[in-house]
Amino acid sequence: MDKINSQKPCLVNARQGVSVFYKERFLYSKYCPEKSILDCISNFTVLPDTLILLFSPCLFLGINELLAKLNENCFLLALEDEQPLYGLAETQILKLNLPANLLKLS
Repeated sequence: MDKINSQKPCLVNARQGVSVFYKERFLYSKYCPEKSILDCISNFTVLPDTLILLFSPCLFLGINELLAKLNENCFLLALEDEQPLYGLAETQILKLNLPANLLKLS
């Protein structure tokens, strides 16, 4: 792997898609970043009046599939604790045309 500045999140090409490299590790799979997320989403049912918390969502992989499963009275809140990852997630919100108030910095 080429020299990467791991002190700020970097998008890196994976075999299938894009991953994030940060603090000397991949935050998603370096092979197929969306697979485990999409598998998880497809295997659960969202009950009415559910609050879903997304911790450190970074790229918001699988967000459209998750939003499609939400009932009318469900809520989704994305939380990020680290400013560099918050900035990356905020960029993704704009790219994906998601509501700006979806993400909160904790």
